[in-house]
Amino acid sequence: SQILPDTIIKKLGNSSWKERLTGMDELSEFIDTLSSDILNNSNTIDLIIRQLENKPGWKESNVQVLSSVFNFITKLVQTTKIISKPACLVVVQGKIIIIFL
Repeated sequence: SQILPDTIIKKLGNSSWKERLTGMDELSEFIDTLSSDILNNSNTIDLIIRQLENKPGWKESNVQVLSSVFNFITKLVQTTKIISKPACLVVVQGKIIIIFL
């Protein structure tokens, strides 16, 4: 099942780094509009993390886009306070380190 709008997914997979960066900005704004019931569901977080694994991906070559991905995941975890073991493994395998405050 897909939680993210197609427009955001298309931007995250665009060949232009500026479009991918815009997609990350829009993703962050979209997450702010979700209800706490949706956000506090580990399946929602899993779907979002899996989407980021796919597009833009952990091998993103643009530093600004990759930094935006790191910041987004940090925000997501701090906002929801939950992350499932499978999603955490995806993040760790992607070599992303999150500091829990």
